[in-house]
Amino acid sequence: PLFVQLMHPASSVDCRRSVEQGVLAVILCSLGSYDIHVRAAGYLALAEFWSQLEGARFREKAQLQMLLGNLMNAVTESNMRIPCLVTSFIAKASRILLRPGHAVYPLLNKFLLQRPVLELNDVPMFYELFN
Repeated sequence: PLFVQLMHPASSVDCRRSVEQGVLAVILCSLGSYDIHVRAAGYLALAEFWSQLEGARFREKAQLQMLLGNLMNAVTESNMRIPCLVTSFIAKASRILLRPGHAVYPLLNKFLLQRPVLELNDVPMFYELFN
């Protein structure tokens, strides 16, 4: 409920700072919860964050939209539980996308550009990182 209130369209949110501070990471990790109410709150907060992101202006916005778009395209039912491995990956990836100098940044960008939907039953970037 706190993050839903923070992300509400009536409030002014610095999306980049929310990613840097881990607010988006907490929201994303909530999508892996076994509790349906926690997941529902997470999806609502994510929807609010997405609407805030559409009006935001910062350099890494397009990459972040691509990451979240790939996740949203993978969700096939309301309040669907996403494996914690995938939510942890997306949470970490969201912060890496803000740092173009990070060693994994080029691999992550290539990974996101290759597919419009995240595979939820697979380990993300497993082959890219270990080949």
